[in-house]
Amino acid sequence: MCVTASQSHLASSRASSRWLYTASTAPPCVDVHTLNSADTPEQRLPSAHHLHDLTRSAHGCSVSMFSPTLVSASVQHIQDRDLVGAYSFTAGPGLRCRTVLVNYAHGIRHQAGSCGLPKRGAGRGSPCTAQGVEGDMAITKAEIKKLALRSGGRCAFPECRMPLTTADPQTGEIVVLGHVAHIVARQDTGPRGDPNLSLQERDKYENLILLCTNHHQLVDNPASHAKWTTARLTALREDHERWVESRLASSTGQQAQTLQSDKLYSTLLPVELMPRYVYSAETSFRRYREVPDVQAGHWPLMITFALHDRRLWAFQDLRETNSPFSQCVDPHSTERLEVEELASDPDGHRLVQQILNRSINKLTGRHDLMFDRDKSRHFFLPEQEGLPRTEDYLTLTGRKSSLSVVWQPLIKASGERRSYWMHRAVGLQFIQVSPGDWCLSVRPGFSITADGYESHPSSKIGSKITKRRSRMYNADILKELQFWRHYLSDGLPRIVMKFSDQQAVHISSTLLSSVVQWPGIPPEFDVSYSNVRYLDNLFTIAEVIDQERATQEDDWMESLDEFDPEDIDHDG
Repeated sequence: MCVTASQSHLASSRASSRWLYTASTAPPCVDVHTLNSADTPEQRLPSAHHLHDLTRSAHGCSVSMFSPTLVSASVQHIQDRDLVGAYSFTAGPGLRCRTVLVNYAHGIRHQAGSCGLPKRGAGRGSPCTAQGVEGDMAITKAEIKKLALRSGGRCAFPECRMPLTTADPQTGEIVVLGHVAHIVARQDTGPRGDPNLSLQERDKYENLILLCTNHHQLVDNPASHAKWTTARLTALREDHERWVESRLASSTGQQAQTLQSDKLYSTLLPVELMPRYVYSAETSFRRYREVPDVQAGHWPLMITFALHDRRLWAFQDLRETNSPFSQCVDPHSTERLEVEELASDPDGHRLVQQILNRSINKLTGRHDLMFDRDKSRHFFLPEQEGLPRTEDYLTLTGRKSSLSVVWQPLIKASGERRSYWMHRAVGLQFIQVSPGDWCLSVRPGFSITADGYESHPSSKIGSKITKRRSRMYNADILKELQFWRHYLSDGLPRIVMKFSDQQAVHISSTLLSSVVQWPGIPPEFDVSYSNVRYLDNLFTIAEVIDQERATQEDDWMESLDEFDPEDIDHDG
């Protein structure tokens, strides 16, 4: 995913604002579902007194019916009593049908949770066990209207997009077939439930998605929860709304948008130089904590390794007697493999990636960052206990500025300090984008502690982080990326991680970018980004030249070691 002065990289942008980053803060479900499963048309229509019995016995819960005819016949009956809720209806003897949930009142005024079907055998008038149904639901007509209009009255699944209203063939009444479903369930234990999201937020348009029956059941199926995440369903709805907008624009004869050329900036820093070899040797150590600290005496080299298959793997030459690992391995068992060849195998790729990612901990440690293993994030600590911390950097336009990296938020109403501390944080990971090509992924974020050091309870973190990230626009995302690339590179053209005189990783501090043709964004949301690349100076150029020379010398020495005089053709 990409970020630009025009587009966010952390999440899909909202349908009405393509340039806007939104967190997945969302609400419940309205189930408006009909099923025609009775044997004959006569069996589908209950009498008025039968419906009256239902409304009296189950007022406030939800209506279960089994045919479009039944629904259309009951609309006026429920409207007259201004009822909104759920009732269960079980067919009489001789009828083969399944009960299904239908919420109705004032046409589209209906509420429910992520609704399931009543259990078979439910008695007439028994309350529906739908998730989130607690009397009248809190989804307002305004929120439903927003969703229905922006969704075009169609299922949000791109493979479906079926119309969610139909006319009853006998009465001509319009019957609603769709489900206004919650993305984050109204109940904490429901699909994608999030106790950190308030009930009011769960019932807002931002947390709703319009679905047909089949796809509502699909996304709420417990077996599919890992696939249909909050972020994915939010993106699905936003993509659908853009589709509706584009279809309406073309059908109404609106003039096609003029495309313009723009540059998208990713969250990736390209790796310019990789170590050529990985060395492995037999070791008696089986756990990382058993291996002694071998960093001492080898500053500023990055001494990192991986353990696998009773061998230690590292970018340092394990054959050398002065190797940092000389006391940890049997140097005579050393094997050397080319990184590119090793990374072409899945197991080998994981080993190379593991050594690289463990090197990140060395890099961030030297930049005074703490690693949160639970969240896989590196974050700032206070320089002095109880005091905020700031760091200087160059902005998007190259201007000197400072940014708070540790602070204690204030309560706006009272000005008092909150009971927790905020820390700027970053997720860093090496990824291989193609054979021989690697990048460092930079994912800005935030961490929360109770006192600047101790982790805050996990149950109280999610909503605070989500709320802050939901307010971040493109300029904010780019600002975070700019800060981190400046901080990690010390404002230089590249980040250098040196493993030995011959082997190193060079990471460009210039974000990977691509030029695209697209409609663009309104000027008021655009930002200027001129400080794209840090220029080389004599020292950084010399560093690159020295590394290249050392690598060439190493290759030459290796070729001498492999030279066999018997291979010379004396007759030639």
